Amino acid sequence: LTYAKNLVRGRHVVARAQSAAVVLRGRSLGEVLRTLLDRAVAAGGVFHVWGHAWELEEHGLWGELEAFLAYARDRIPPAHRVDNAALITAPSADSQRATV
Repeated sequence: LTYAKNLVRGRHVVARAQSAAVVLRGRSLGEVLRTLLDRAVAAGGVFHVWGHAWELEEHGLWGELEAFLAYARDRIPPAHRVDNAALITAPSADSQRATV
């Protein structure tokens, strides 16, 4: 229910619905993250990882996250990596990036 509520709020509903479908049919955290990252790269968009350490611990997902971060490191050139502060202060960030 929470995913559905968040999906219909805000902008880019179609792109977000496609991403939600990836999440719901994903077999593993790593598979979902890789698929969503690849979609963001193809769309010229932004990929942001957000989560809680306790959830990773509770579900034994640290290894999957580490493998994904290695994948992302190899997939994204250093010049295209930004922290949150750089992302929100980038000129026209919202109008030039697709949300995935």
